[in-house]
Amino acid sequence: MIYKVFEVVLLAMSPIAHSGAIPLGLAIKLNPTVVLASSIVGNLVSVSALLLGLEKLDRYLKGTRFYEVTIEKIRRSCSRSIDRYGALGLVLFVVTPGVGSWTGCIAASITGMNKKIALMVIALGVLISEILILGISLGFISLWNNFFIGL
Repeated sequence: MIYKVFEVVLLAMSPIAHSGAIPLGLAIKLNPTVVLASSIVGNLVSVSALLLGLEKLDRYLKGTRFYEVTIEKIRRSCSRSIDRYGALGLVLFVVTPGVGSWTGCIAASITGMNKKIALMVIALGVLISEILILGISLGFISLWNNFFIGL
């Protein structure tokens, strides 16, 4: 069982596929509570590391075209909500489908948000989004079992 939990944690740490950690955990028959906790832990471990290393990464990548285009795109999409609503805007930004915690870290850094506050706010956004993903996944499984397997 520990290997299955570790798989969920590792997938939750990834920048692109982290939303698939909960469906994976449910597919490999882990308890939904364990899946939720594992996914949150994995996501927050990667977010913490990213927040701590973002300044060094920024200095290293600054000037590359890909980095500048990516940062400008994030700046345009996040500045309205974060400038207007502050920490609540960052929570909403992280919860938005297709955005996630990694982009939230970059947004917090771009806007100059305090790292401790950013981590707490991003953690709240992660908690909300992971609960939503779990609910949707369990609802889909229930529908699948009732309509397709029960026939």
